[in-house]
Amino acid sequence: MRRSLVVLAIVAAPLLARAEFRFPVPPGWVDLSPGAPAANFEGLAPDFVKTLRSGQFRAFAFDVAHTERGFTPNFNAVAMDPPTRVTEANEADLAQALFGPIQKQMAGAALVEKGIVEVGGVKSLRIVYDSEMGGTPLRQMAVLVPGVPNTAVVTYTALRDQFASLRPAFEAHVARIEGAREDGGVSIVGPVARDGLVGALVGAAVGLGAGFVTWRRKRAARSSGAAASTPPGGA
Repeated sequence: MRRSLVVLAIVAAPLLARAEFRFPVPPGWVDLSPGAPAANFEGLAPDFVKTLRSGQFRAFAFDVAHTERGFTPNFNAVAMDPPTRVTEANEADLAQALFGPIQKQMAGAALVEKGIVEVGGVKSLRIVYDSEMGGTPLRQMAVLVPGVPNTAVVTYTALRDQFASLRPAFEAHVARIEGAREDGGVSIVGPVARDGLVGALVGAAVGLGAGFVTWRRKRAARSSGAAASTPPGGA
């Protein structure tokens, strides 16, 4: 069931343009970005691995240390054409463009906050909203970061009651994103809606599937340790 959610979300993801951004992976997180070590992808659905390596996502990572109740917090980044510009005048329109499709597609979606923040000295849009996937209540944070020649949408996903404790780490990660720039872009509703929805859906669905991967790895590690400590012929 959970893997099916992952596959369905991946199938909906369009081929997205690349941008001159750099998204560092937080220490301790499992990097699933294009070019990450092959071992990081072990145990994941083949369709998901293929999509991750295709370049559709500029970055993807799991916070396995904070897996709870079968859900693994994560972030992903997508890039879109053309560049945009965030201002006080278009803040409401961009927020609606980013959240509107999410509200239609995800159960329990409700906007918690929106506002303008700076990333690398560039005005960016941040929204925080509640959502639900497979009956699991989530809270997600999406940040639209202008750049040249593209714009990025970075989505962070966690359990709803876990989000507050992880938010400082999410915000610290946003501050480390490189490549934010302004170049006279304008509000672009279509790409914002499409790519923001992709990040939200995949972040929610993949978090559910990742719980199985984390559990299986821990079990395998315990089994290996037990086998190594047992002398030949048994205890």
